[in-house]
Amino acid sequence: MMVKNKPTAHHTQLKKHAPRKPAHKHREQAPRPQKKHAAQHRAPQKKHGDNDLLKNVAIIVLALALVAVLIWAFTNDKSLTGRHQATPNASLASTSDFDIDPAVTAAMQELADDNPYMGSPDAPVTVIEFADFQCGYCGLFWKETLPHIKEQFIDTGIVKFVYRDFAIYAQKAAEAAQCAHEQGKFWEYHDLLFANQQAQDENSLKKYAADIGLDVTAFEECLSSGKHADEVRTDGLAATENGFGGTPGFIINGQKITGALPYQDFLGSICAAVPTAEPCTDIVQFTVTVLSDEACTGCDVAGIKATTTSLFPGATYKDVDASTEEGQELIEQHQLEYAPAFLFPQDVAETMTWESQPEIQGHFIAIDDGYRLKDASIGAAWPLNEEAQEAYRNRFETYAGENLDVLGATSDKPRLDYFVMAFCPYGNPADEAAAAVHGLLGDAVDIVPHYIIGLQDGQMSSLHGVGEGNQGVRELCALEEYGYDAFFSFVEATNAQCASGNVETCWEAAAAAGGLTESQIAGVNACFDDRWTDITTAQSTTNYALRTINPRNQHELIPPLSSPTFLINGEAYLGSRDAESLKQALCDAFVGGEEPSACGTTLTQDAAASSGSC
Repeated sequence: MMVKNKPTAHHTQLKKHAPRKPAHKHREQAPRPQKKHAAQHRAPQKKHGDNDLLKNVAIIVLALALVAVLIWAFTNDKSLTGRHQATPNASLASTSDFDIDPAVTAAMQELADDNPYMGSPDAPVTVIEFADFQCGYCGLFWKETLPHIKEQFIDTGIVKFVYRDFAIYAQKAAEAAQCAHEQGKFWEYHDLLFANQQAQDENSLKKYAADIGLDVTAFEECLSSGKHADEVRTDGLAATENGFGGTPGFIINGQKITGALPYQDFLGSICAAVPTAEPCTDIVQFTVTVLSDEACTGCDVAGIKATTTSLFPGATYKDVDASTEEGQELIEQHQLEYAPAFLFPQDVAETMTWESQPEIQGHFIAIDDGYRLKDASIGAAWPLNEEAQEAYRNRFETYAGENLDVLGATSDKPRLDYFVMAFCPYGNPADEAAAAVHGLLGDAVDIVPHYIIGLQDGQMSSLHGVGEGNQGVRELCALEEYGYDAFFSFVEATNAQCASGNVETCWEAAAAAGGLTESQIAGVNACFDDRWTDITTAQSTTNYALRTINPRNQHELIPPLSSPTFLINGEAYLGSRDAESLKQALCDAFVGGEEPSACGTTLTQDAAASSGSC
């Protein structure tokens, strides 16, 4: 078989252990970054040298109701090494320097257990990360956020940073890291694992041990013995007991944070505990004027404000409606075409965020008295001109029919098109829901899966790696060759047993466990080899030609490129994602009360339907 191995680009009660229950799925990558400044202080006059700048282009996505993701790339930085090693610094902060509740400190110490950490053992703030070495979002945090926390808070003695395993996929890699920990080199090994998320087979794990100068014989004996397996599982149970269903998850002096959020989000949580710490002071204050239009029901500016505050904590807001005299003056003065519009004063250029992250400046346009966020950066799409508004409304009335034309839909049956990534944790429950609906309604409805994959310079492109994209092609092959029963059995088996990093060696056994015969597995292989390019191209071309309502910015039509996305009869479906809700939406689409009697059956689903997306 030919393998397309093409490279892709709250405060909470803390609990140390957990009852045994299944871990929730996550799916989901990153060389070690280095330092930048705390992102909201007033900028110093001198510029930084080239050694502080990243070689890769960084981007920031500012979108409605989305937390921005900042991507920096940095020059390499030496991480702390050794077992429980504190950062050498003569002027480290300590708990006594700040007003920290002793009960919080004690609870965090208990939760940290004897796990590896960076920083001072007496730091006033403890940050505990639960992560998986094969989780791409964990790699994103390691690459883009942790270096800032390290420079500003760990190296200065303010934060003790603890790593605990939540090994949903990378059990053996987690054990290997603990074996490296025995020899005092956990953090070097930790960094190599995150820098090589696509190569964590046993031979690679042994190679990394040699790369960092471990006693390889002792390492191999440790790894083969499985002596740390229970310890890794115990960490995972502690993660679920503390409310985490995926990775990464963090607890900061009792406050939970989930996801690979930008540094500024962590800055806010840390500074809430130690507001007088140096990185938390001297914040530039300014007011952002926000122009919106009450006629635009989808112009929810709250998400953009939240993102702006995370980047510029000194920002406050003045809201102006387009229908007012002041609004009309702003429209004329700045030649505004779309709402919402975010107008910043010159003071924004004095912040450290602005000075130290020049890529952010690319999302602003200079205006007479400051700066404006670009329409494309925030999804501003509501026309401020009345004629354009009418055309805009008409577009929303016709897009569903245009979608059906793109899809080549000719049947009168209610139709569900759903769009997923093979190893997106939010998309996998959509597969289960679609399978349940198909099992109930059968041929009375059309259910069509799509995969968010593409080709870039002839190479597979998929969010969670080449393996994910290849698996999407294989699953479509199963559908084309053997029908829906085989397709859903195959999908559910690989969702449960495989991940993007190991799917090339995992999928055949998973398929067999799911009930596919040897002949069917061979047929999937043959289809994959023969039709890989055609299927991938067709998926990408179709997806980009379709339109759905952006669920986070509901006055904007976008391609269905988030997993999962649903269309029912070509129209965006933004309701609940569980099997019963999807079934009911399809049953409601039958014309003239012709829905089958099966519509009266209530469906249940094992996996909880999530509101997240990849």
